[in-house]
Amino acid sequence: MLTLQKSGYQMKMITVWLISAGLAIFYLIVLLVASVELLVFANKVGPVILLCTCFFGAYYSIKSSPQAFVSPQPWFFFACAVYFGFGPLVYHFGTVQSVSYCDAFFRVGEVALLRTNLLNAVGIFVIVSGFILGKNIFKRKYSKCINVFNYIEVRRLMFFFLTTGLFVKYAFAFPYYMGFITWVLPGIIQHLATFTKIAIILLFILVHKGYGQYKWILYFLLIEEFGSAILTLSKLAIIEVFVAIGIGWYLTKHPTFRSLALSTVALCLFYVLVLSPFILFARFVAGSVGVGTLSEVSNTATGMYNDKQRDNFADILPGVQGWWTRVAYANAQAFAMTDYDKGKGGKTVSMIPYAFVPRLLFPEKPVMTPGREFTEIITGEETETATAAGFFAEAYWNGGWPLMFIISFIVALILSGFSIVAERFIVSGHYEYLPVIMIGITVGYSPCDWFVVTYIGPLVNAITIYMSMRYLVMPLVRHNSHIAIRTLSHS
Repeated sequence: MLTLQKSGYQMKMITVWLISAGLAIFYLIVLLVASVELLVFANKVGPVILLCTCFFGAYYSIKSSPQAFVSPQPWFFFACAVYFGFGPLVYHFGTVQSVSYCDAFFRVGEVALLRTNLLNAVGIFVIVSGFILGKNIFKRKYSKCINVFNYIEVRRLMFFFLTTGLFVKYAFAFPYYMGFITWVLPGIIQHLATFTKIAIILLFILVHKGYGQYKWILYFLLIEEFGSAILTLSKLAIIEVFVAIGIGWYLTKHPTFRSLALSTVALCLFYVLVLSPFILFARFVAGSVGVGTLSEVSNTATGMYNDKQRDNFADILPGVQGWWTRVAYANAQAFAMTDYDKGKGGKTVSMIPYAFVPRLLFPEKPVMTPGREFTEIITGEETETATAAGFFAEAYWNGGWPLMFIISFIVALILSGFSIVAERFIVSGHYEYLPVIMIGITVGYSPCDWFVVTYIGPLVNAITIYMSMRYLVMPLVRHNSHIAIRTLSHS
């Protein structure tokens, strides 16, 4: 039975709500005064306040419920702290080369920077408003029916996720990410390829329950997942493996918040000091699509310790703090706001109806990630680089402040729904719905991406997977499982 600290959660979210509202009002006053000194002060202090406020929200989201770690809300707050709190600080505390690198994409002055900070503060204010309301809209008593651990069912589920994930991954997803498949891969197929991450979580549970024979499958799968993620040169794919490990660890070891916090700090340090430099260097050496072979991965790793290759790489971006500029979205946000104010803007939100149409039935469906086109609009040149401004700026780009309020509130309700569902499934022990939980976590830590492809598309996929698991997969998994358990117990 889940025990929620309801009043405590509401009060802490109201605190976040008040701080973000106060910060937005402060930004508005500064914009009206338009003093250069005050603009600089606001752009230095404001993001720090937002950074601390979002960390506060993440902390109390987890404190409100033992199961909140597997819900999207704390992940969303943490991501906002990084992208919209820490990211903009590069303009005042980063190196001159880092600022020049950001300005090369789109120049951001103090007024434009403050407007993006205002956008983020207002967006988080609306999101928290939706969280508070969503907690009441989706509030239901948790089922007292807790699934007793069923070895046969969990084993069958693990092998289902493992075999399905590996097949889809290497037949479709991996060739697609490596550039060998030219047609657009349907989103649902890309989600099926992530089933290997669910197998990792279930293997953690099986080993924890005393079935040590599965640890070798777990070791093999971890090596395979890290290896394939490195081959695609995708930082996100590597982080997703860590997320799966974290959930498996969380469900079996029940770590304290201090352990979670230390692990998060360690992962951030790993990203800054190891992962980000390695991926950037690998793309410089081997190209932007993927390395291709394990030998090339080894050569890339060796090349990082080769003075000549490292110096050649350093000459391209001298003094640029790539790990910081990568999480700074103010330039893309500033362009989106400026472009809309000039009477242009975008129409990416109009693709919402296409999210409900399977690409398998409608191959001509437009590409749902317009990052490359967005980059071309900004730079005026054809490019292979895909850029996003985050859904706050995207909504403004499509319809100004009114649409930003609407889209942010929709996202808040989606995240609230995923949070309630995730906590309910974890409490009741319904491991078959772990793919839905993983989708929720993914949309939680992706406020920097496009609205339709990040929130509407995954919501449709989550509903599809839920219905398929409940009415197609689980009847087969549960078939004769209790008979098999009784047979095992008598043997």
